[in-house]
Amino acid sequence: MVKKVKTKIRTNTIVGLALIAAAGAVAAAAISLSVLPAKLTVQTNSTVTSSGGTKGSQNDLLAIDLTASNGIVQVSDLVFDIIADDDANFSVIQNDVVVEDYIVSCQLEDLTGTVVGNTAAPVSSQVVFSGLTIRIPRGRTLSYKVNCQFNTASIQSGTDDIYALTMPGEINVTASSSGRVLSGRTLDIGSVADVGINTHGRISTTITENGSIEVFLDSSSPIEGLLFPGLRNTRVGIWRFVTEGEAFEMSTISFDNQGGEDSVASLVQLQCQDNSGATMVYNGVFSGNALEFNGLTCYVPKDDEALVSILVDSTSPLMTGSAHPQSGDQLSVSFNAITGNFEAVGLDSGNILTGSDLVTSRISAEGFWLHQTYPYLTLSAGSPAGIGVPGMNEVFRFNVAANYSGDVGLTQVVFKINSTDNAGTGWNLCSSGALADPTKFALYDQRDLGTPLPFSVAYLDFLTPFGGSCLSTDLSETLGYVVMGYYASGTPFDIDASSTATLSLYVDTSGASAVDDDSISVGIPTEQEMVPLGYSSIYWRDGFAAGNGLGISVLPLYSGTIIY
Repeated sequence: MVKKVKTKIRTNTIVGLALIAAAGAVAAAAISLSVLPAKLTVQTNSTVTSSGGTKGSQNDLLAIDLTASNGIVQVSDLVFDIIADDDANFSVIQNDVVVEDYIVSCQLEDLTGTVVGNTAAPVSSQVVFSGLTIRIPRGRTLSYKVNCQFNTASIQSGTDDIYALTMPGEINVTASSSGRVLSGRTLDIGSVADVGINTHGRISTTITENGSIEVFLDSSSPIEGLLFPGLRNTRVGIWRFVTEGEAFEMSTISFDNQGGEDSVASLVQLQCQDNSGATMVYNGVFSGNALEFNGLTCYVPKDDEALVSILVDSTSPLMTGSAHPQSGDQLSVSFNAITGNFEAVGLDSGNILTGSDLVTSRISAEGFWLHQTYPYLTLSAGSPAGIGVPGMNEVFRFNVAANYSGDVGLTQVVFKINSTDNAGTGWNLCSSGALADPTKFALYDQRDLGTPLPFSVAYLDFLTPFGGSCLSTDLSETLGYVVMGYYASGTPFDIDASSTATLSLYVDTSGASAVDDDSISVGIPTEQEMVPLGYSSIYWRDGFAAGNGLGISVLPLYSGTIIY
């Protein structure tokens, strides 16, 4: 009889056996992995996209990713096929451009631009990078791009040409791992959708005969302004030059003075930047209202913009009689490539653009007026705002300063009225029985609040918000503007040179409701707002000629709102 023997296995023994089994499984998996062959995958890298250039330009045509898996991979040769059409699109790939006639050479670079291996010229519509020593560690991806130099031969068909680099299959790549050449399952080129790399030319480079330039008045160009005798370096215009396709160096730029009087400016200065970023300054003078700057080195980067400024020194002293310059003469500078000359050379193509190649050939800056002196208006810190009481009270306080070059005589001011009548009393209507009443307005010099400045009834008018006169007719419109002219004694209100007068406008707002929060705010509008209504926002004199709101850059000038 066989005797059964019971064997006890401790728990820690069982755990030990399990760990041994698990370790064996891991070892088996490692052995299984170690026998997988090294593999190279080639894919398109999105760093390079479709772009454009000109003849003579240097362009990135394609970027690729090289990824090694299951081992270290060495790449010794990369071959790119070149497809090219002369109709600027690849809807049907015709390959009707002789690539060797237009591409000088190509080089393989990493994405930082460092050249890898040899520089190659295209042969039989291929560019071959051989003898490479690219080593890709296991599990790593290295990225490269191909940069090609085009020559300055005119494009083939007279229309734009298009180029693309492709890799149709594994024949384009020579790679190995541990001495074994990769192919078939160990070498993947592109995706099934694209049948290789970029074979449909989705990433392409369009080459044009030359780039282009457009000219605009820059948004930073000064609005109309005032000049006084001897003023130096006044910027009177800023033009923005925008390129497409290549960088340019502008050598000739012309301007004219549409203001009609050369002698306003004793010196005209052009400022721009060269290709090193240095500010270049060129001097000239108007003659026959025209000025051409030659020998310039004004640089505009590719697919970018650059500014060109014109500054002037105004003439001193001013003349009287029939001689010029006189007070009131105008300077209005225009970029002029119609009757004036313009030349810019494309730094890739070598082609020269002239005025006829520009979309817009004349672009005017704002006008500037020469005066012996001029006024400067500001809102006074004491101008009322906030809670108010209906009645004859101050609603607007402003300062008028005269430049140091001469006295200013104030002859007319337009005040714009914004008001509400929530209670419906009609207190702010543009009618003689309401707010359009000369007795309800008074303008004071702050130095004498006992006596309002005299205004002439002949130069007093009340207007609706739309500019209609309501001085003699009762209307249902609210009062929009008050035109106050100070010609009563034939002498304007004078502000001495280098001094400031503070003026206060009082308005009788009786009838405004404090219960319903009626309100009023007052200001001086711009000249541009008033001209369509047949008025100037302000009139003043410099002792020789009259000026208006043009050139007074602080307008419009508004106070805060008074709420009753």
